[in-house]
Amino acid sequence: MGKINLILIVGVLLILAGCMQGHDHGSHSMEQIKAQANVITNPSPIQAGELTSLTAVFKDDKGKPLYPLMTHHGRKVHMLIISEDLGMIAHLHPDDFNTVSEEMELASQYEFEFTFPKAGKYIVALDVMNNEGAFSKQFVVNVEGAEKLSKINKDLSTTKIFQGFEEQGIDRYVDPVFVSDSISESGYTVKFSTDVDHPHTHEEVTLSYHIEKDNVPVTDLVPFLDAPMHFGIVKAGLDGFMHTHGGPPGMSDQDDHDATVPDKFGPDLEVKVSFPEPGLWQIFGQIKHENKIIFTSFMMEVIEGHGIGGDDE
Repeated sequence: MGKINLILIVGVLLILAGCMQGHDHGSHSMEQIKAQANVITNPSPIQAGELTSLTAVFKDDKGKPLYPLMTHHGRKVHMLIISEDLGMIAHLHPDDFNTVSEEMELASQYEFEFTFPKAGKYIVALDVMNNEGAFSKQFVVNVEGAEKLSKINKDLSTTKIFQGFEEQGIDRYVDPVFVSDSISESGYTVKFSTDVDHPHTHEEVTLSYHIEKDNVPVTDLVPFLDAPMHFGIVKAGLDGFMHTHGGPPGMSDQDDHDATVPDKFGPDLEVKVSFPEPGLWQIFGQIKHENKIIFTSFMMEVIEGHGIGGDDE
């Protein structure tokens, strides 16, 4: 197994393009542990429209497999994939595809499958946890192919109607979700707002959501992956990323894994975040109603504020 691990680690240097250090992971209440992560793809280079195998490899700060991992938010390993045009997201887990064997866990190597729809850059974000704390890291991968991702469609509207996608098993949905497909003429009306008119970097901002269906507030949302709401928040250019969680107003920090999640809730949800860099940010959310997973998406501009990098305007 040691020989296999060596081959995999060397291989990742050839396969991954634009490897990034982990960015701020939102408001995790758990300490961030020192660890390493790599992702190996097959085929390499990745080809748009072809099924790709992705192997996530985790090691501790001494180079040994990061074992054992804890189940957090319903799974041991979370992978988020977002396209550089900010128009697509996927939220995957190794047990969405196959049974995670003891051998995989001992080696801390986990298999995923995904078909990247178009050529371009994608951020691949990983999250795990052990009894010492949480660990996250992001990579940018290049995908080859004839059909290219489009330019970013800047949309700062704050009220949208989203359809729900029927889950493919309990809390499972492995297909790519496109913003253009998730927005619908009928479905769930989501109103997005912030507690400040002009969000600044390094200052906490509350992002609020109000959900209705057929003009009636939805009060029977249910947990998705052990949280009221999941977030993948990414900056244009893929050089900033946060994976965090929200809940009903007044609920304790949803990245506190001892927090009690109500069986039903709604129609209002919120999350508190601090943006590390100015620019255009896409805020993807995931909520669940009955057996449908709703993927929300809202954009917002963040300007330089107090703290690292500039003064308040």
